[in-house]
Amino acid sequence: MADSGPNRSVLWAAVVIGALMIGFIVLLATSESQQGAIIADRVVGTVPEPFEATTVGNQAFSTGDHRGQWVLVNFFAEWCIGCRVEHPELVEFNRRNQPEVQLVSVAYDDGASVEQYFRENGGDWPLIANDKDASTFALTYGVTGVPETIIIDPAGRVAAKLIGSNGVTAEALEEALGLQ
Repeated sequence: MADSGPNRSVLWAAVVIGALMIGFIVLLATSESQQGAIIADRVVGTVPEPFEATTVGNQAFSTGDHRGQWVLVNFFAEWCIGCRVEHPELVEFNRRNQPEVQLVSVAYDDGASVEQYFRENGGDWPLIANDKDASTFALTYGVTGVPETIIIDPAGRVAAKLIGSNGVTAEALEEALGLQ
């Protein structure tokens, strides 16, 4: 019978490393250091070039087509707990403020699973879910994680950047846009 000492050591090391990684992921996902904060960021106050992408429904979307109205760009991932918390609030906000405000979600997930999530949980606004467009959109707006929401005013200027889901409610968004 062969000595299982080295194999057992490798197994234990893998278990310990795996547990540490899971703990780190949970820490990041539940961190409240900037949750719900409207932050001053390098993109706030700028007027980025209009961004064009293709939605999961194969429709063209451009932020430039929505000059003259507020645009909320929500960065989302199906696996993100904060994203799931704020999603019903975005659904309600969209229901109450469409067509005055254009909402668009940029997802970091497989298009099919995100599309199914939106069908099951609501959200009839444009959804961008391909890696190339999502990455480019994220770079344009300095997104570092999810959830993040960029508020673009009717002149095309980034008015605010919200990080995290705490405080992202239909009422808070309406107040931030002066819709109440």
